[in-house]
Amino acid sequence: MKTNKHLAPVLLLGLLCGGQAAPLRIASFNVEGGLGAPGTSSYEDVAKHFERIGADILALQELQSDSASLATLQQRLGLPYGYHPTSSTLQVGLLSRYPFRSAPALVYAAGMLRPILLVQVNVPGISNDPWVAVVHLKCCGSTGGPEQLTRATELYYLRQALTARGVTSQDNVILVGDFNLVATDNYTYPSGPGGLSPFSAPASADGYFPDLGILKLDLRHADGVSSWSWRSNGLFPSSQLDHIMASGAIRSANPRSEIYDVVKDAAGMVGRPKFGDRASAGTPYASDHLPIFADVVLRDKNDGFAADSSAPAMALPITSTSLNSPGGSFEPGATDVRAVDDQDPAPVVTCYPLLNRFTTPGSRTITYMGRDRLGNTATVNRRIRILGAGATGFSANLQWPRHLVLARNADQIYARIFVQGMSEGTATAPDIQAWIGVSDQDTSPSSWPERAWRAASVNPHANNESDEYMVTVKGSDFAPGSYRYASRWRIGNGSYLYGGIDQSDSTGGGGLWNGSSFTSGLLKVNSTFAGWSGGAAIDSEAVERYAIGGASGPSSGDGQASSTGLEDGLLVLAAVVRADDPSLTVMAESSGNLGGVWSVQGVAAAGAAEGVPQDGVPAGCEKRVFSVPATGDARFLRLRAVLAE
Repeated sequence: MKTNKHLAPVLLLGLLCGGQAAPLRIASFNVEGGLGAPGTSSYEDVAKHFERIGADILALQELQSDSASLATLQQRLGLPYGYHPTSSTLQVGLLSRYPFRSAPALVYAAGMLRPILLVQVNVPGISNDPWVAVVHLKCCGSTGGPEQLTRATELYYLRQALTARGVTSQDNVILVGDFNLVATDNYTYPSGPGGLSPFSAPASADGYFPDLGILKLDLRHADGVSSWSWRSNGLFPSSQLDHIMASGAIRSANPRSEIYDVVKDAAGMVGRPKFGDRASAGTPYASDHLPIFADVVLRDKNDGFAADSSAPAMALPITSTSLNSPGGSFEPGATDVRAVDDQDPAPVVTCYPLLNRFTTPGSRTITYMGRDRLGNTATVNRRIRILGAGATGFSANLQWPRHLVLARNADQIYARIFVQGMSEGTATAPDIQAWIGVSDQDTSPSSWPERAWRAASVNPHANNESDEYMVTVKGSDFAPGSYRYASRWRIGNGSYLYGGIDQSDSTGGGGLWNGSSFTSGLLKVNSTFAGWSGGAAIDSEAVERYAIGGASGPSSGDGQASSTGLEDGLLVLAAVVRADDPSLTVMAESSGNLGGVWSVQGVAAAGAAEGVPQDGVPAGCEKRVFSVPATGDARFLRLRAVLAE
């Protein structure tokens, strides 16, 4: 399977030029008495709702000491900008994919029960940035009661705040939240805020901003019929308390909206395009309210876009529609997803949720939504199966060998991987990247630098169900010394995983590297004449300097001289000899005369293992003492070095 190496959770394809148009999904939800801590059912239900809806801007009501939870939700949904209230009383908050052009303002004055949040959002591709207000008006009461007066006062001060900021009927304005407008009729009070007398309190939200052109959108469930957003209780029937209100500039661009009912979603009602898998049957409601959302288009005057009712064509290579990712990590964005529209040169492609990585093992649908700037929407799905590291159906290791000794020669290191549903049969599982790393650090392979890793290739001669990869390593590529090696794996766009070998099993094999039962292999690189001499030609004099004395190079003066003597009837020769090149043999020979026959017969050798002191001996060398009984047949003792080709 083909996948992409460069990932981004949000993809803006093409250039969004200023003074044109921009699509936006805005949502609102009364969470009922607080969001709750991450991991609680209240928090998880809200998070899942909005992973499914995928809003660019999310307004919340009835937050209660939820600042920390909001920050976590913000990260989970990939909405990097937000206003987090810290109060323990019921508050409103806002999360956004786009930054704020103005500092969030809390509209609050005498006669208001709760503050209203007002902010201008800096949306790319539009010069007429929208003003967004989040409201949670005073609850309950009947027509003419004090509650209706409080609600009217709250909306009065919101209107004052908008006009004070120069907002006119030509601007993009969106008001969202729980309006709690339960009165059945308009009512005029003798006096109101600012000394107004009389003071009008319309029963409908449409009565408060008519000259600014701010009116309600028609919100309905996916069935196209139901319009309640509050689920009812034992005293009051279900009703529509939550609204999205928009200015004429937005309403003229044909916004589409929905009240999201998770039960209807689980039943298969389509409604507006959504992200990921449908809710499962039995999924609980997250609140006594339902989420509401709208797809709007923010347009500047004379933006140049012709009428268009065709959704963008979505392009996702068929080879990328299904991915497997071991290790519990997947980045959802992918640069091969495209949207093409005949009227819009730069439709927006968005992937929700916008979090950087999915981490929970299991199977899920990743949805890419293409939106043109006339409000038309299309989707395409990719299926991702996330395998937990070490989970059933997945394994990776360092296969063989446990230890490797090299000099000038080369040898192979092998590693295996098995992914259920991919590795069975004779064909190699697709979309796997494999490396063997060699490092002079005895640490976790995850800490090794990128230069330590060498791409591995499939072993065509392997005969096993797992897929086997191999790398050839040469002793001449390394300085003499000890090294560690391990395998590294990646499937598609998943995270790196590392393989180790079982040091207790001489037959090979292991598992994911853990530093205890499955660890790195040990590579010993011995010195070579070529490395010592810098590639000089082999001659007897050079071999002698290489083999005896421990000189660091052919022309260096740091070699140690040999010593000879007669001790207790023995001819003795003590010398430093090179001990780390398996192609080199150093032996002692004796003879009765210099021109006679030389023989190793009767010559003994002692080294470090026999207690010969090694002080000052260079690395890779050993001080050895050779001896032979002094007789007429053994009057001379010499060293002979043989370097195999």
